[in-house]
Amino acid sequence: MTGLLVISRVLHAPQAILGWIAFVVGAHFSGLAVAWRRPAFHVLGASIAACGAVGLVLAALGAPAAAIGVAAGILPGVLLLASVRRPGRTDPAAPTA
Repeated sequence: MTGLLVISRVLHAPQAILGWIAFVVGAHFSGLAVAWRRPAFHVLGASIAACGAVGLVLAALGAPAAAIGVAAGILPGVLLLASVRRPGRTDPAAPTA
């Protein structure tokens, strides 16, 4: 929340908010990877955080909102979807045989 306030009110860069959110969400996956013992979440989190960082850089460079949206919004969504659709993924809720 503080980051969003700083970005919008102090830096006056509301176009960077999406990049910030993606970065923070990606960073949270590192904690989830440890807590849930899912090493693949480290990769997913780093990838989403990288997308957020790219979005922040694009915003700083004055890129169009569409470019920021693709880098920090659509691409992280695709990564999340791909992470649950990848072959070999085991369902933790599936009954054990």
